[in-house]
Amino acid sequence: MSEIRTIPTDDEIAAIHNLIKRSALAAVEFHEVSATRLDENRQREENEDAVDVSLTAEHFIGDGRFGIRLVVKLYPYMGEIGVTVAGEYEVSDAEPIDDTAVRAFGNEVGVMTLVPYLREAVSSLSTRVFGKPLLMPTFERGAVGFDLGAVEK
Repeated sequence: MSEIRTIPTDDEIAAIHNLIKRSALAAVEFHEVSATRLDENRQREENEDAVDVSLTAEHFIGDGRFGIRLVVKLYPYMGEIGVTVAGEYEVSDAEPIDDTAVRAFGNEVGVMTLVPYLREAVSSLSTRVFGKPLLMPTFERGAVGFDLGAVEK
């Protein structure tokens, strides 16, 4: 099994800079904000500090716009939390929007723009539903994002 490549090449960095110049963040929206607390007799018998985390990134390209979406699912022993947040960007010209440029932009700009929204929602939801804040773990650059594919040599 091969690893995904999330760190951009020099050409992809140039495409990111071009996309940054041509676009503006138009909206940040939540598509899901949910938490479920399990009854005490249904709670998982695990270490109270153990939390399973699934974090994925999605993207779309539309007419004159593109978007980045992050989906997080957390499974602490007492229940589960799901948050989906999306950033939508408008492009200022009619030049086509390149898929690889959007994925590279997502890795370098989009993910880091949206993570604070995810972290706040997870903390707020867990405090309200579980009675204590749950902090989403931090991660290194490139740990979450889009596969940029093989580099041609």
